[in-house]
Amino acid sequence: MELQVLCALLYCFLLPLSLLAASLFRYNALSLVYLLYLLLLPWFLWPNERNIRGHTGRFIKALFGTSLLFLLVHVTFQICLYTVPSLDDELGRNCSSWETLSRHIGVSRLPHDDLWSISRLLAPDVGIFTVSLVTLVICNRLLSKKRNVQKVDPDSSPQGEGREGEQEEEEENE
Repeated sequence: MELQVLCALLYCFLLPLSLLAASLFRYNALSLVYLLYLLLLPWFLWPNERNIRGHTGRFIKALFGTSLLFLLVHVTFQICLYTVPSLDDELGRNCSSWETLSRHIGVSRLPHDDLWSISRLLAPDVGIFTVSLVTLVICNRLLSKKRNVQKVDPDSSPQGEGREGEQEEEEENE
């Protein structure tokens, strides 16, 4: 029961707040994707044993995959900037058209002297990645716990107990 409550709290409160914060902290195409996920969130039921295998589970996995992809894009872009000098020259500085385009997409040169700017640009992706990973792990534990309970005691349903009691009464009456 406590896993189900924790999963619901993560999915219904922490995930929407994280998506909202990721959409508001920066203004680019990557944040637009997080805004779309935030707008899609009410269409999916909160996770339980039944719907985590369905659309809700796929939604959480898609969010996790998207945030992982965005993090990999950031890391790859920074590695390319610092290992390929011609790319750094090609992008130019502050007002070049390529620099402006890359900023609108969501990847940009990280300023090493401004820690606030680095955290503002990377924290939304790291936060969404972390929250979606934790939500996915907790929901999968909820699902595996439910499967383990069913494997250990398959006749634990209230209907099964009632039928056994009826069978015992019929045997006594005969």
